[in-house]
Amino acid sequence: MTVALERTLSRCSEIHAEYELQTIRLRESCEKQGFEAGFRLFFDQLVTLIDEYQRLQRQHQTQFREQVGSALKSALHDTTIVHRIIHHLQEKCGHQKALRIIIPAAVKLPEGADASNYQFTDDNHITVQNDMDAIRFPSESLCRQWLHHADEQVAPTEAVMAHLAPDVLRDIASQLIGLSNQIPLTSTYSEHQQEEHDESD
Repeated sequence: MTVALERTLSRCSEIHAEYELQTIRLRESCEKQGFEAGFRLFFDQLVTLIDEYQRLQRQHQTQFREQVGSALKSALHDTTIVHRIIHHLQEKCGHQKALRIIIPAAVKLPEGADASNYQFTDDNHITVQNDMDAIRFPSESLCRQWLHHADEQVAPTEAVMAHLAPDVLRDIASQLIGLSNQIPLTSTYSEHQQEEHDESD
């Protein structure tokens, strides 16, 4: 009777220990699956956020460049600026009276200007010419040169920004792989508990 009772108690202890071990493993499995799902969602959202930021950054840079270009062209159509350019070109021509001035159609004539001396064109250049020579202020090509110079100045920064996000994501992935190799995927069921379970056999 005593032996049977001891065997029953021993078997109950084994069943209880096995149940605890299975519970721990089940909990660990659920925690691992939950962590993996949560981390995958976080990482996917992080990548999406970075991609969207880069897209908006490129869009912003394109729009900013277009606005700067438009502002430059508008500035070179300003009546006061055009008048100063014409005055400078006239000096180059020796202020001869028999001059024909060719300006963009978008430019308004200065007040008091003799309209008979002006000719409008669809080009963005300003030209002063006489019977022998012509001097042109290349507004269109000048705007392009300014924008090209600006592009060259910001190119190093844009190169750094273009590689920043991929480099960061690559570094994160590398560190995660390193951590996954360092942490053994074993049960947290302690060796002491396992030894107690083995001794009860």
